[in-house]
Amino acid sequence: MRIEKLRTEHNVKVEWVHFPLHPETPPEGRALADLFAGRSAEQRKAMHAQMKARMDAEGLPYGERTMTYNSRLAQEIGKWADTQPGGDAIHDAFFRAYFVEARDISRPEVMLEIVKQVGLSVDAAREVLEKRTFKDAVDADWKLSRQYGVSSLEEAARGSAFLLSPNRLNVAISRAKCLAIVVASATLIRTRPTSVAELELLNLFCRLRYYARDLDAATRV
Repeated sequence: MRIEKLRTEHNVKVEWVHFPLHPETPPEGRALADLFAGRSAEQRKAMHAQMKARMDAEGLPYGERTMTYNSRLAQEIGKWADTQPGGDAIHDAFFRAYFVEARDISRPEVMLEIVKQVGLSVDAAREVLEKRTFKDAVDADWKLSRQYGVSSLEEAARGSAFLLSPNRLNVAISRAKCLAIVVASATLIRTRPTSVAELELLNLFCRLRYYARDLDAATRV
């Protein structure tokens, strides 16, 4: 897993910052067929297969879900766990419960079971849920993510026209307060354009990458 390689090889300190992907998800959850209502069953299967291939490439387990659930309270538990010795393990446990086992991590009993599995205090976690003691901390994370323009595409099968859109790149970069960090798959650079328009889009991204590398080299002088 890349995050573990960063920790072990570069002594990087990881800090988890939460953001709202689908905060409008109701308490009972939402069917993925409804969430991706504009796509056919075949397209949704292709989306899952694409994400599964990416996970396999990273050595990560990945199951098949039919529902999405509201993770707001799980984020508050995660924020609390970060203050506890060994609490970092809860993030992987939530990932496995949601993305591999397709469990409803919005349910308090499920969250408390996961808390117990990673060796944290169930009573303390229950108090966090009941009193919402980490609500403000997660609110601050959400506010920060909005300021930085953080977004995510969950299992979305998108073409180069979407991923390399000049408008999207402009919005992502112009929102930065002092630094823009562009994270992208290396496969984007190796994309084979099928039209002049796609070639122009790829060229724009390559120029962005070139200047980012140039600035990085300048900072090391």
